[in-house]
Amino acid sequence: MSVIARLSEYIKLRKFSVNKFESELGFSNGIIAKAIRGGKTIGSDKLERIFQVYIDLNPTWLLTGNGEMILTDEKKRDTEVSGIGDCENCERLKEKIDMLQQLLESKTETIRAYQSNESSNTDSTESKGRNSA
Repeated sequence: MSVIARLSEYIKLRKFSVNKFESELGFSNGIIAKAIRGGKTIGSDKLERIFQVYIDLNPTWLLTGNGEMILTDEKKRDTEVSGIGDCENCERLKEKIDMLQQLLESKTETIRAYQSNESSNTDSTESKGRNSA
């Protein structure tokens, strides 16, 4: 079962509409609903927000399917302190997310450089055209 399918189970257990769930998290209308309908994934920023708001939701269960869906009061306190539940792969996943964010930043810088270069070339072409007229 996928993360989004498990999230759908949690929403049903809480007896929320998906729309209410999205609203309470401050998400755009339809972002979770579309993921559920399409069997798509959601970003780590969305998961982080879900774990912040719904402290009874077991992050390990949501991400891996292991453990119980709902954390006990004692486990909730542990989660609040550590920020995320006991997840063997969490550190590896955090490292991968960091690497992907750095890659994205690098690609964004490259795009900006190309756009700046393109803008400079357009400006010099326009000035050459004015000089020859």
